[in-house]
Amino acid sequence: MTPLECPRSDEHFVRRLVAQNFETSHNSAETTLHNVRIRVFRIFGIVDRVQQDSAMRYVMKKRLFSLGADFTIKDADGTDAFFVDGKVFSLRDRLVFQDMKGNELAVVQRKLLSWGPTYEIYHGGELKAVVKESLFTLFGHRFTVDDENGPGDLEARGSFGDHQYTFTRGDQVVAEVSEGWFTIPNSYGVDVLTGQDDVLILACTVVIERCQEEARRN
Repeated sequence: MTPLECPRSDEHFVRRLVAQNFETSHNSAETTLHNVRIRVFRIFGIVDRVQQDSAMRYVMKKRLFSLGADFTIKDADGTDAFFVDGKVFSLRDRLVFQDMKGNELAVVQRKLLSWGPTYEIYHGGELKAVVKESLFTLFGHRFTVDDENGPGDLEARGSFGDHQYTFTRGDQVVAEVSEGWFTIPNSYGVDVLTGQDDVLILACTVVIERCQEEARRN
């Protein structure tokens, strides 16, 4: 039996799962399909879910850029984990990630003269990753991340406007974003699997938030 095949005894369960998602989801059709795909894949072990006991959870504020150029990212206990300093309304939307001691961890800036929204992430003056938004493709709305592991090493898919999406590397979910984990107003969570580059994932999340903010204004 191939990984995508399932026994006939499970067919009814999968169909009910799909129907339940379509009946209860209040997100877009694309989000529903994404959630169904991830849940069914998890059932048959094709995609691993980010487990909270093996992940670091961060708390982000919605609409960061309407609050000003500087903001902090907190951990699940409410402790400040990172400080982001920048001029988001400058020509290149330059943002600097720092630890709470002021040490520079990453610089994020928009790439000029690119096809579609594209951001570059630097560390120590060297280009480490490129985040691209793809709006109109056969694969739907998504963000891809080119890094030292190769083009498209990371992919983010889901409902970005609803803060409900995942980062995957191949068949593995390495980070998960959801606003359903907290009762804190205007907040959402980012779970990053242990062993991943937390700053890279968070920088990509900030880029996605920035692109969504820009889309809302337009």
